[in-house]
Amino acid sequence: GVMRSALASNLAAISSRCTRTTIADNRSAGTFPRPSASRTPRNSSCLWLTSPAHSPHSASRKPLINRPRISLTMASTASSSPPTSLFPVPSVPLPPRVEHLTVQQPGLASTVISKALQLSDEFVRELMGFGAVYHAEMAPELPSHLATAGVSSAAKGTDTSSSENQGKRGKKRKHGQTEREFQEEQRKMRPTRLLRDMEVEAGAYFRVHVQPKRFPSVYNIKWKDHIIAEGDEWVVLNKPAGVTVNSTVDNLKETCAAFAATAVGMAEPLRVTHRLDVATEGVL
Repeated sequence: GVMRSALASNLAAISSRCTRTTIADNRSAGTFPRPSASRTPRNSSCLWLTSPAHSPHSASRKPLINRPRISLTMASTASSSPPTSLFPVPSVPLPPRVEHLTVQQPGLASTVISKALQLSDEFVRELMGFGAVYHAEMAPELPSHLATAGVSSAAKGTDTSSSENQGKRGKKRKHGQTEREFQEEQRKMRPTRLLRDMEVEAGAYFRVHVQPKRFPSVYNIKWKDHIIAEGDEWVVLNKPAGVTVNSTVDNLKETCAAFAATAVGMAEPLRVTHRLDVATEGVL
């Protein structure tokens, strides 16, 4: 929305000083050759802006701007080729790609995911250690647009006719289901991080963040220089900008808590007493 508003304002400012014609007008007038196919997509519309000093049919007219019209459709987040490793960190941030899977046959988690998403077993295990894979014993209730392509919705078969079946967070119990059975079912449908490979049963659910959000600046920081003070049970850190304090939903490793812990010789990430924004620099 912000980009569209900025584009509209810029085009309005330019149009106030220019005479606007379309490609179709230019072709019919025959004032200059049509753009080549290599420069202009076949199905795109382009806006040509010309100087007001030239008439619409002037042979000396030259286009000032040749840009495809912006399409407001969502592009696919899947990359052209499947990723093979999390390193090196991409120079350009990749869009998020989240895959929802249900297990049809029991097996090793990495094998099941790699076959379904056409990824290597090594890369899937790397995603697990990175905190980008979630697992549940049963498929949770998913939005309707995700309950396709082999992703089943656990909401099927629920009875919504009685208000007595209303559970916590708006969940509804199945007809004849006790409160204990309902709570146990909800526990099985709650996804948790899968940090290590394991055997899974049929009907299990995976959420895989194939392209997690990255914080590459953590590898360029001398973290020991950012330690202000430390004691037996505490550490004071000068947080650099561009790094998240705690883990994100798809990134467990590239955090201040993890790298500061390594700087002071601890194996586990530090626990923070407060948080700062990613772009904020300050004391933790």
